[in-house]
Amino acid sequence: ESGEVYLKVTDSQGCYDEDEIWINVLSKPELYIPDIFTPDYDNINDYFYVKAGRGIKSINNFYVFDRWGEKVYEKKNVRLNFPVDGWDGKFKGKEAAPGVYVYYFEVVLENGEIEKIAGDITLIR
Repeated sequence: ESGEVYLKVTDSQGCYDEDEIWINVLSKPELYIPDIFTPDYDNINDYFYVKAGRGIKSINNFYVFDRWGEKVYEKKNVRLNFPVDGWDGKFKGKEAAPGVYVYYFEVVLENGEIEKIAGDITLIR
């Protein structure tokens, strides 16, 4: 937690010094991005979505691409921690093939900075 700290130091002869300083604690934004998902309609891991915690304001421009670079999913202004805003494993209304897909999204931090994140997700059927 950030805050002001008062420090007073005394040596063995009784001499002392004192000071006040402000300490600003920077916390790392909390994100959980799964490695795999299984869109098999059992209500367990059916959507690929980002779980956001402390330090995250919003998620913008969420994309998923297949191994040939074709965009299979796009969502703008993603609601935080809302599974149905994630990818359901479909492309053009049909089930996408099992395999590894690449994702890219932009996270807006609470301080206004934008962090670009990319990685891969494995779709298992």
